[in-house]
Amino acid sequence: MNSETARNFPLLLPLTLIAVLAGSPAFGQTTTWTGSTGDWFVPGNWSAGVPDTLLAAEIQNGGKIASGQAIARVANVGTAPASSGTLSLSGNSRLSLMENLGAPGGAGRLQIGTSGTGLVALSDSARLVFLEARIGNDSGGDGSLNVSGGTLEGADLGIGLASPGNVNLSGTGVWQGWNGQLSLGATVTVHNNGVLNLSDNF
Repeated sequence: MNSETARNFPLLLPLTLIAVLAGSPAFGQTTTWTGSTGDWFVPGNWSAGVPDTLLAAEIQNGGKIASGQAIARVANVGTAPASSGTLSLSGNSRLSLMENLGAPGGAGRLQIGTSGTGLVALSDSARLVFLEARIGNDSGGDGSLNVSGGTLEGADLGIGLASPGNVNLSGTGVWQGWNGQLSLGATVTVHNNGVLNLSDNF
């Protein structure tokens, strides 16, 4: 290596890192559902591509996951003022809201009907996994989570904090707290505006 190359070489690594980071999604970015009712895994249904552990998924229209393993950093369904969002999971599908090391706060959170109207529905053998879920969280919102089949799995479930929130478990649907079942494993809080309905075998 000649002296000219040696002088320039230390600059290559920082420039390479900048180039790599510039091509990667920034922490805290959001990708918004732009389709009507369609498949989660189609990049054209999202403003910034399919969600991953760096991207929050905003659904203010209608989305569905009929099969496959979906991930997102955060999922917000019907959270914008005056919006209406729906997400359905069916078949053997799975949506995991995952915390990414170094990501900003709120990773792993599911929000339904924060300031708008939101509905998330699970059926068949679908599974929804989260760290924290808020159903009806802010004034003006209305959130519903219907589990008629499959498994709802998480650590902290809050219902109706500042607006109407409903969680309905029925049929073959299961709530699985990370350390046990409904009353044993996770924190389930039903606030003044919240309703938790258990039917069939619950």
